[in-house]
Amino acid sequence: MLKPDAEIPKPLLNFGDETLLEKQVSWLAENGFNRIILALSKDLLGYLILKTNVYRNFKRIKTPEVSMSIEDSKLGTGGAIKKACQLLKSEVFYVCNVDDLALDSKPDRLLNTATTGITMLLAQPTLSYGKVMVDGGYVKKFEEKPKLDFYVNAGHYAMTKTLVSKIFPEVGDFEKTVLPALAGRNELKGIEYHGTWITIDTFNDYLNALSLVQ
Repeated sequence: MLKPDAEIPKPLLNFGDETLLEKQVSWLAENGFNRIILALSKDLLGYLILKTNVYRNFKRIKTPEVSMSIEDSKLGTGGAIKKACQLLKSEVFYVCNVDDLALDSKPDRLLNTATTGITMLLAQPTLSYGKVMVDGGYVKKFEEKPKLDFYVNAGHYAMTKTLVSKIFPEVGDFEKTVLPALAGRNELKGIEYHGTWITIDTFNDYLNALSLVQ
C-alpha cells in the first residue's frame, strides 16, 4: 500500500481502465504468455475476493490461464518465487514486479538468454527534477527531467526453475542474496531497456504514472 496516501493494496490501484495488476497481466498476454501465475499473500487474496471483481475476472479467464500461488506467511520475493515454481510447467520462465511497468519491452529478449541462470532488465532512471546547466555563474540551459547516466534493476527477469530450486531462499528477498552472489561469479546477465519504464514506489510516482495513461 502507498500509505498514508492510499489504503488500497498497490496491485489494485486504478491504472487507466484497469487495475495495476490487470495491466501487467494484459501486457503479458499481449506478449504471448498463455499461463500466468500470481504470487499473492493471503491478505491480498482476501482483499481481491471481498473488495473487487478482479479475482472473479481472473477465475473466468481461460486464455491466458491465470493461476495463484498463495503465501500463508510472508516469504519475501525469493521465497514467493520458489513457492510459485511448484506450479510451473516450463524450465525457463519470466518474472516481473507488479509495480514495475516496461510496456515497450519484449520479454523474449530476456527469455532467450536465460537458459542456465538469470537475465534481468536494466533501465535508466529519470531525474525527478529539471536539470539546470550553469557556466560562469549564468544559467545556460534547462533540461526537463533527463535520464540519468546509469542503469538500475527494472524489476523484470527471466530465470530457470533449476536455478531457483538450488539457490533461492525459502524465506527472503532474492534481490539481496541471489543477485549479488550471481553478479560476483559473473553469472548474472543484463539487457538494457530504453523504452518507458514506470516504477511505483510512492504516491507521487503513482500520480506521475497516471499522467502517462490519461
